[in-house]
Amino acid sequence: VVSVAFSPDGNRLASASFDQTVKVWDATSGQETLTLKGHTGYVMSVAFSPDGTRLASAGGDDGDTTVKMWDATSGQETLTLKGHTGGVMSVAFSPDGKRLASASADHTVKVWSLRTRIPKKSTMLYLIVYIGIGIWVFCDARSRQQRNPPVWAIATAIVGPLVVPFYLAKRNLKHGELREGGTAWNIVKYFAMFWTFTMLIAGISAMIGVNDVVDTATTAAEQAGVAIGAGLGMAIIFFLWFAVLAAALVFGLFLKKSTVVETGPTGPLALEKPTLET
Repeated sequence: VVSVAFSPDGNRLASASFDQTVKVWDATSGQETLTLKGHTGYVMSVAFSPDGTRLASAGGDDGDTTVKMWDATSGQETLTLKGHTGGVMSVAFSPDGKRLASASADHTVKVWSLRTRIPKKSTMLYLIVYIGIGIWVFCDARSRQQRNPPVWAIATAIVGPLVVPFYLAKRNLKHGELREGGTAWNIVKYFAMFWTFTMLIAGISAMIGVNDVVDTATTAAEQAGVAIGAGLGMAIIFFLWFAVLAAALVFGLFLKKSTVVETGPTGPLALEKPTLET
């Protein structure tokens, strides 16, 4: 064992060893609670983050020159930092936990920015929204006796902006419902609606991500860079939204057939006997 570190609350002790592992111990009972495996050489140093939620460890020989980050509760490896050409002898967190310093036998000290990764939140928001729409599509398709409701629902969750317009343009109409302009026009019309909706989700996700990065920026230069990047990103989102929307609507106007009018019920619903009102 070549390095030990207490957690900020003093309840846990982490140890780094030549056996290529980091172990976490209950500082009161002395019981081992975690064994962290992932290094392929000596582990020369270990450190807790200031909030006690993360651990950093240093690979200390030529066979392993990496710095690894771990979840201090589950023991799962969350990040591997590569860049040193010699064994890493020591690691230390900054007081705010946003940076990590590593000292190596390659005669260098490196400082790493531990930023929150953005894309996961964007993807999660999209999935939550379109899974919800997919559930609605499934229920709606069943009520209209549409073929393959599960297929429509799954496709909506995956590529909703492309699938939902086709569904809405071709679904069976119920009694009293009306659909004008022909199938092609309705596909384009609903695509324009859902494209706008999807770009709104992208914009919201981008703003959430920017706030996370601003919170973890450590210098004024980094914050300025984030602001510039955010502005460019929003401009690109707006351009994509407007260009695709305008092209779709112009194209759709050529496809619109004003003489085509569908009235419900259609498909299998037309075979049902109407319910008499009392």
